Amino acid sequence: MATEIVPAPARAENQGMSLADRLAHEAGSYVRRAPLPLAVVRAVAQYEAATARYDELDARPASDLSSAEFDAFQGAQQTIAEAFGVLAAHGRLDLIAPAEAASRYRRTFAHCRDLSVSCSAEASVDPAAVDFDALFEAQDEMGHRRHQLAKAKRLDLIGGA
Repeated sequence: MATEIVPAPARAENQGMSLADRLAHEAGSYVRRAPLPLAVVRAVAQYEAATARYDELDARPASDLSSAEFDAFQGAQQTIAEAFGVLAAHGRLDLIAPAEAASRYRRTFAHCRDLSVSCSAEASVDPAAVDFDALFEAQDEMGHRRHQLAKAKRLDLIGGA
């Protein structure tokens, strides 16, 4: 009489998964996310607010700043440096990437606005002298930074929805 070999029944959770997938799933199921330390959360908030204020004041000529605005400009720089130090000490500089992208977006927006004004003024005098490449480059940069912020779900940093 011949013996029939029957494979062992497969467990339901292993069906359709390779060994590597099962091991990765098991390893990942034990990962727990710890909340961020309060110092890190505060540093990110301070960095974001100080960067926005710095960009706002930096866009204006220094001769137009009042003494209070000049002090606010220096205070913003100091806050940015302190928050950066806290985040660096905790190894969490990745958390300020959206604020950096927003800052670059704001600066590029101001540059694009200035280029638009100069392009329209130059076009009335000499259309060949208009630097459309610089204008398009600034618009591309803004689009790139906006995409980064949308991906990070932080359009609120530039006043977007």
